[in-house]
Amino acid sequence: MLNGSIQRSGAGLRVNVQLVDAAGGHNVWAQKFDSHSENALEFQDRIAQSVVLAVSSNFN
Repeated sequence: MLNGSIQRSGAGLRVNVQLVDAAGGHNVWAQKFDSHSENALEFQDRIAQSVVLAVSSNFN
């Protein structure tokens, strides 16, 4: 299961993402991402790539 939150501070964004093992209920990966001036689509792609790597590392 993927959980997350978004916080805004001025022009900046912080996205917190956690990958949870649904069967056991424990976090298997977590990361925070900060963006102050990055293109929104590039920021989204960076987060998505990190999530894909975390899933493939933890569940293969």
